[in-house]
Amino acid sequence: MSTVDESVFCKAFLHLLSAQEEKYDAKFTAEFTIEQRPSLKAPFPAMPVIKKKKAAVKDDSHMTIGFKSLRPPQFNEEITSLQPSDTVLAAKRMLIASLGLDYDLTSIRLLLKGKVVPDSRLLKEVVGPSGKCQFMVMMPSSRGSSQPATPSVSSHITSKDGYSVPEKVILSDAVWSEISSVLEKHLEADEVKAALERLQRGFHSSH
Repeated sequence: MSTVDESVFCKAFLHLLSAQEEKYDAKFTAEFTIEQRPSLKAPFPAMPVIKKKKAAVKDDSHMTIGFKSLRPPQFNEEITSLQPSDTVLAAKRMLIASLGLDYDLTSIRLLLKGKVVPDSRLLKEVVGPSGKCQFMVMMPSSRGSSQPATPSVSSHITSKDGYSVPEKVILSDAVWSEISSVLEKHLEADEVKAALERLQRGFHSSH
C-alpha cells in the first residue's frame, strides 16, 4: 500500500476547498449587533443578602429598666432615666431613691437570667440594643448600713481548758444576708429563697 506525503495531501486538500463556492446560512451576517448576539441563557446565582448589623446603644440614649423584687418589700418598678454609661451600682442607687427606701446598696443583688450582675458592670454591657431589660432584685432582710458579719453571743460558758465558749449563737440579719449572697452565686433565683429557709429552720432547731 502506497503512502502519500502529508505536505502533498494538505496542499491538495486546501486547493480543493478554495475551488468550492462559499455558501452561508440565510441568517448569517458579517457582523453581529448586540441584539443579534446569541444568548447563553445561563442562570445567574442569587445575590447574597447582606444582614444589617444591630445598632449599638448610644451612651446618651435613655434606657427602660424594670426592677422586680423576689422577696419583701414587694415592688415592680420601671425607671426610664438611666443611660447605657451608668453602672449597675448607679441603677441600684436610683432604684432606692425612686422607692424612698433606705438600704445599703452593696447588700442589694440585681439578677439577670438567674445570675448576679456585679456593681461595676455598665448597663450597656448587660442590656441588649433595644435598651430594655428586667432585673430581678434580691433585697436584704435588714435596712440601713451593713452590719459586721459577726454572730452576736447571748452568753458564755467556760470550758475545762479555761476558754470562753458561746453557750448560744444568734446569727444577725447581716450574716444571713451574706449567706444568701453565697447561695445566689451557685443557685437559680427561685432556689435561693427555699435553700435559705431550710438553713434557717435547721439552725434554729439546733438551738
